[in-house]
Amino acid sequence: MYRCLRRAGLPLAVIALFTGILIGSWPNATHWLENSIGMLCIVGIMLLASRQWLALALLVAVLAGWLNMLQAMDHRLEPGLARQPVLLSGRIEQVTAGEQGAQSLMLKVASCRPQRHALPACNGLRRVRLRWFNAPPVAVGERWQLSARLVPAHSRSNSGGGIASARLLAQALGATGSVQKMPAPRKLAAAAFSLRNRIATHIHPFLEHSTAERWAHALLLGDASLFSDSDWQRLNDSGTVHLVVVSGMHVGILMLCLMWLLRWLLKMILPRHWRLQHWPWLVALAAAAGYVMLSGSGPPAVRAWLMAVVMVWYVSSHYAPPPFSGWWLALGALLFVNPLLVFRPGLWFSFVAVAALLLAWRWRPTPTRWYGLLRTQITLGLLLDGAVLLVFGRLMPVSLVANLIAIPWVSSVMLPLGLIALLASLIPGQPAAALVWHLFEWAAYLHEQWLSLLTTPLPSVAMTWPRRLPIATAMMLTALLWLLPGFSRRFRLVFSVALLPLLAGSAGQRDIAMGDVVIRVEDIGQGQLLDIRTQRHRMLYDTGPRSFSGYMPLAELWPPGQHFDMLLLSHADLDHSGGVAALHELHHVGQWRAPDLATFGLPGPVAAGLPFVACRAGQQWQWDGVRFSVLWPLPNMPLPVNQNDRSCVLLIEAHQQRALILGDAPKAVEYRLLRFFDRPLALLVSGHHGSKSSSSHSLLVRAQPHHVVHSSGFFNAYHHPAEEVVRRTDHHSACQWVTAEDGTLEARIAPNGIQVMPLRRRRAVESSCVEVSSAR
Repeated sequence: MYRCLRRAGLPLAVIALFTGILIGSWPNATHWLENSIGMLCIVGIMLLASRQWLALALLVAVLAGWLNMLQAMDHRLEPGLARQPVLLSGRIEQVTAGEQGAQSLMLKVASCRPQRHALPACNGLRRVRLRWFNAPPVAVGERWQLSARLVPAHSRSNSGGGIASARLLAQALGATGSVQKMPAPRKLAAAAFSLRNRIATHIHPFLEHSTAERWAHALLLGDASLFSDSDWQRLNDSGTVHLVVVSGMHVGILMLCLMWLLRWLLKMILPRHWRLQHWPWLVALAAAAGYVMLSGSGPPAVRAWLMAVVMVWYVSSHYAPPPFSGWWLALGALLFVNPLLVFRPGLWFSFVAVAALLLAWRWRPTPTRWYGLLRTQITLGLLLDGAVLLVFGRLMPVSLVANLIAIPWVSSVMLPLGLIALLASLIPGQPAAALVWHLFEWAAYLHEQWLSLLTTPLPSVAMTWPRRLPIATAMMLTALLWLLPGFSRRFRLVFSVALLPLLAGSAGQRDIAMGDVVIRVEDIGQGQLLDIRTQRHRMLYDTGPRSFSGYMPLAELWPPGQHFDMLLLSHADLDHSGGVAALHELHHVGQWRAPDLATFGLPGPVAAGLPFVACRAGQQWQWDGVRFSVLWPLPNMPLPVNQNDRSCVLLIEAHQQRALILGDAPKAVEYRLLRFFDRPLALLVSGHHGSKSSSSHSLLVRAQPHHVVHSSGFFNAYHHPAEEVVRRTDHHSACQWVTAEDGTLEARIAPNGIQVMPLRRRRAVESSCVEVSSAR
């Protein structure tokens, strides 16, 4: 049995890894899996007849993982039900308060039916996310019947979030939408008993009106919903997000404390035979399992518990555990339960950290002195910081120093205090509970002050791929060099110095050459935001939307502290100017331009500090060999009443190639601009998101754009881009793109022409054009 355990771990994890990557990367994989299940069953019967137990166990695991994946694929809303009224009933799993009376709900669906008989069924939905405006009091665990309009679950692919479609599938989230007023929502049942809710209710009186309550929920219950955006920003800047999530470190600390206590008691009771007793291991393992389930059973916590199971199994049987047997088995088990976990970076950060520790101390004695532990923490932190920089493009200057204090403080002070306080508060009439909670509150306050002290002057820095690759490589190689055994100190020093040219090369490297321009059309839903860069300058065209709940996508695109030489607002509509408040609060802007001196809904003191300059035709400037020209509105004309007619139209010229950004300019404005198009356009950002009121036949015939980009939201209520615009553009453009399908689009104009790359790299029939319609 032990031999099978050791042999099964590696192939189990490798097959699971292959399954997750296959499903997430190959759109037709589900059809192949459906056709292969019958063949695999036949192979299973043959293995059973030949008594190949290990191969049979692996095959059963493969079948279980594939069936689970096929089931997850069936939970998306049918496209024919998009924005159609449906009646949902189910249990509330999560409630998040928003602004202006809005709430975000996660509903586990028990039943779903369309309100119109001709529509397809929606019985496959398992979980939906809903916005509810002016909602009555709603609690987790309650059952409700709600009328809603839904769209299939869809993730934005932009500079801030990357691609999260696999994550949505892993959560079985099939649709998102909003609660409708009619028929009226109806509460079906009150919340059933929940241990997590009971504990949260028990904690609240001790920490009411205290910021420490969110830390108690995070460390004890695995619930981080109480953290605000500023809290998450501080955690991201300091590189301490892993301390909020219940991880292997928390599980390990709990097991070590229980083991130390139980073995100490056992030593007092049985001084001669305490070493031969195994029940303390089992009690600690059972307590850790309860803690993992109480905290929500996150992958890092489950990984730690599974590895602990393997260790206890071997120890109780007096076998020396192989170093990586538990690691491989935990990885394989997690990926087979949910193969799309392979696309969650947090899972890999957790497993990479454990693998590095296993390799580092495989041929070394366990560190007992402080400098051995300190060296391990610094080198492991450097390795993970390099991985975060490589994956997320975020360099955290204070991460090593912050974690140097934060890790032992949270694990050795805050977590034990929280557990002791929780146990004390569960005992009726225990006066010590308030004192321990007060100590926990002070510990949380000191922890936050420490993080604020470091991150306020040195926040995280966003880096583009050409710059972050050499820096991340140097960081990870240096960390591995000092973490792994077998190298002399002189070799480590020489090799570390030899990696410095990577940092110097990255600092001196420029992403954009002189005369080139990069135009990024961000995927921010139904709205528009363009990030335009030359070699030394950067500007924004529009700031994206602001929802009725106050959410602004611009706030999530980049870390705070970005510098923009100019903001050019096309007009005052909320889907173009909604992010002005977030831009003013989080970033630095040199020049503010708009068609009029509107304040765009900002508070009086904020608006007074923004020196808006009116944009008018004839304004020109040149940055790094790239010319920018405003074509509309005309300087001497009164501004039209309609906001769309006021849109600032921008023309960009580089290397004899031209790009035109129309804002929401309608056909009447396009007719006035035809005289400027004496040669084809390389890029056209369509007017009004591809509405039928823009992209006139005359403009397309005269401009002959090579690439046309429609900035529109997924299944938006306006049906942008309009079908007639797509057909009309298809006759005069080589490629059409839409941000809802292709994600953020980066157009780079260089001496050899223009190249457009989508963030979602799904390939259509053409090898280089992912488009709304087929190329000519």
